Amino acid sequence: MSTDPAFPWGEIFGILACLIASAFFSGAETALTSITTTRARLLMERNPARFGILRLWLNNKRRYITTLLIGNNVVNILCSILGYQLALRFLPNYAEAISVFGVTIIVLIFAEITPKSLALGFSETIAGPALRVVWLIDKLLFPFSWSLSRIPALMQNNVTGREPDDPLPTEDEIEFHIRRGLAESVFEENEQGELLMSAMEFTDTVVREIMIPRTDMIALGQHTTVNDALPLVMESGHSRIPVYDETPDEIVGILYAKDLLAHMVKHRTSLECTQTVVEDIMREGMFFVPETQKIQLLLKDMRRRGLHLAIVVDEFGGTAGLVTLEDILEELVGEIRDEHDRNQQMIQKIADDRYQVNAHMPIYDFEEITGMQLPHSDDYDSVGGMVLALNGRIPRKGKVIDMPPYQVVVVDADERRIKRLEIRDIGTDVAPTAAEKSESR
Repeated sequence: MSTDPAFPWGEIFGILACLIASAFFSGAETALTSITTTRARLLMERNPARFGILRLWLNNKRRYITTLLIGNNVVNILCSILGYQLALRFLPNYAEAISVFGVTIIVLIFAEITPKSLALGFSETIAGPALRVVWLIDKLLFPFSWSLSRIPALMQNNVTGREPDDPLPTEDEIEFHIRRGLAESVFEENEQGELLMSAMEFTDTVVREIMIPRTDMIALGQHTTVNDALPLVMESGHSRIPVYDETPDEIVGILYAKDLLAHMVKHRTSLECTQTVVEDIMREGMFFVPETQKIQLLLKDMRRRGLHLAIVVDEFGGTAGLVTLEDILEELVGEIRDEHDRNQQMIQKIADDRYQVNAHMPIYDFEEITGMQLPHSDDYDSVGGMVLALNGRIPRKGKVIDMPPYQVVVVDADERRIKRLEIRDIGTDVAPTAAEKSESR
């Protein structure tokens, strides 16, 4: 058969050449379009010799896509024609069906699906060499490809009033890439990725999630004498103390530690020092914010007003807590510890799968640090709130709460609130001691 001069070697080689060319155009299109503008610029910066040519792609995307589509359509049409000619030689009665269905299936498998799938997996490897070939083809087709590329651009410009541009990445896409970078150790230091994640989450955080709750507030009655106020101010280590009238729901001002000390130094030898009350030296003009306000907006307000402290109010106007500028900044950059911070840590690992935590610790923070998955609800945000919801009342110290696959032990609590908890993994930890059992009754 190979010696038969009538054997259609030309058509066969022509079809193979068209399939190879079509596969190239399809793969090149996928490889180039899958590289975002940001990624392309990063590649050019890291390796100019290898990826510098991508600058041509960034400057002329529409024209090169047009060139790729022209080339792909031309070779696919030629492949269909050659397939029809080949079918006429052997199966003339089915030539049209073979050229339509047979060639289409072959092109779809070998010149579309397969090369595009490969190009997706090796886009950065393929993009540079492929673009060099496309650039040569574009030079040959330049007048034609340039003219065709202008038509959709003009149409879109007339409809939208602007030139088409790359879509900006969404917030979810940015967050996904940051998390992926953290998981794959892309960042030189984990703190870099964690800071980016904090910045992403910063805009969604509300005051209620970071405030110091009312039960933990250190406040003074306005009729407290300065002699009585001094020990509390010194012990707290705070530079600003809220002042209330009758109850903490009626915050009327702030006592500055520097004002208190200055007054005592000035009047240290006079009787006035012992008779002066906090109301006489406090500063008025409190800043109240709702507990549902976003901390991003609160930060702007506090900076604009030059404030370091705000009182958080609930929906009924009662005091829910307070928030400081430091609390907001810590949400962004992590904990800022100073000489006045409590020595007690928010969370402490005491054994494998066994942690002691402050009851105010947010559940999401606990899960991120420990890898444990605790129950979630709209009714609470903290670990202590979860225990209250599960127990139905304030548990006593030593109370053991089974929460499969975990177990919670109340380390410290009083009649008003839970202070500290121990969370264990039941699957790997020991059963509660007899003392714990007796205290939990």
